[in-house]
Amino acid sequence: MPLDRPANAILKQRLASLGFKPDAPAPFISPELIGWLTAAYPQRCYTAVGENLEAHLLYAGKAELVQSLTEIAEAQGDEARALAALADDADPDSTAVIVARNLLGDH
Repeated sequence: MPLDRPANAILKQRLASLGFKPDAPAPFISPELIGWLTAAYPQRCYTAVGENLEAHLLYAGKAELVQSLTEIAEAQGDEARALAALADDADPDSTAVIVARNLLGDH
């Protein structure tokens, strides 16, 4: 999933040094991680009482990231289910079947 923000030369250089490839698929995001993040950073509305705007905006960014990761995880699950459906007719020891079962947690 490509980044949806402008990147300057320093950011591009740093990402390249880390081996980041913007067109590469996201690493597997486990349902357990999504559950933990959703519990840790649930969506909430801003209230002027007890929270300043800057703190809320930082929190909102975390909640938005959790939402984006949830969408990616759902897409990965859909892809894994599609692979598993195709794999039902394939050799159970084939790489595609093993990968699909690992992604779905059916070891």
